[in-house]
Amino acid sequence: MIEWATEKGIANGIAVGEQKKAIEIAKNRLNMGIQVPDIAKASELSEAETESLK
Repeated sequence: MIEWATEKGIANGIAVGEQKKAIEIAKNRLNMGIQVPDIAKASELSEAETESLK
């Protein structure tokens, strides 16, 4: 049981880290003037998520 919880916690931590990195990259690209659809495609965020970072 503890092993399962540990594995789930690690997987969750990795997913959260990946999401934070995608947001960081999207913000940087917005600051560079790259278009929202291109950023969404590259970052795997939705266009709405990317737009909300402005």
